[in-house]
Amino acid sequence: MANGEFEYAFQVLDAMLRLIVYVIKYHGDASGIDNDKAKVERSLPHQIFVFVLANMYEEQGVLFQQKQFFRFFSSLISDLHSIAEHLGSAYLSLLIAISDTFSSLQSTYFPGFAFSWLCLVLHRLFMPKLLLSENREGWSAFQKLLSLFKFLAPFLKGADLQLASRDLYRSSLRLLFVLLHDFPEFLSEYYFSLCDAIPPHCIQLRNTILSAFLMSIILPPPQLVIDKHPCHVHWSIVSCSGQGEEWLFCICHERPWRRCSTVSCC
Repeated sequence: MANGEFEYAFQVLDAMLRLIVYVIKYHGDASGIDNDKAKVERSLPHQIFVFVLANMYEEQGVLFQQKQFFRFFSSLISDLHSIAEHLGSAYLSLLIAISDTFSSLQSTYFPGFAFSWLCLVLHRLFMPKLLLSENREGWSAFQKLLSLFKFLAPFLKGADLQLASRDLYRSSLRLLFVLLHDFPEFLSEYYFSLCDAIPPHCIQLRNTILSAFLMSIILPPPQLVIDKHPCHVHWSIVSCSGQGEEWLFCICHERPWRRCSTVSCC
């Protein structure tokens, strides 16, 4: 590309996007019965980009450029949010339609689009809107997008991860941390399907999911009440001469324990 043309590189793409957004905004049902459905149907032209992406991905192979597709879908989410008040209840339906589009572009089908795809799924105007929807209408749509763990499963079975797969794993772990902190109910709802897609030896991923609990539940602080321990009066310290070590000896069970180990025998 010649110098000076970079600022116009995405001009046609942005113009196409703006046209789609305006059509969605001002279109309505001719009969006036179901305007929301009509707006969602008018958003279908963005699915054409799925076929364009698939064609370019097949033709270019490892030279596939994902930047323009990431820009289109990211700008689409942002522009729809800017007219959310005008769209009303159709806004959530449009996000669910976009979620179905992202499901068609998941990493299992297009590994070269994995990083852009994950950024789109984590978009600040996409994921929170689905998970904060009324009556959990967007939960099932977002749950389908967590097929990322099925894509990572073959890589996680090996002991050594390549640089790209390691970065993708870290991003997935951060995604779980965000869900655990802000949307623990979602993890509690879909913990079985999520853990089923994760290899058994990925303990950190599984524990992150299984540690989620409802925000309405207040867990007691973890503490050990020594006064109520059944063996606390029977512990005595025995020094081992010549080795410089001290042992804890439980008289009730007559079993020695190292001082650095957990004081528990019952």
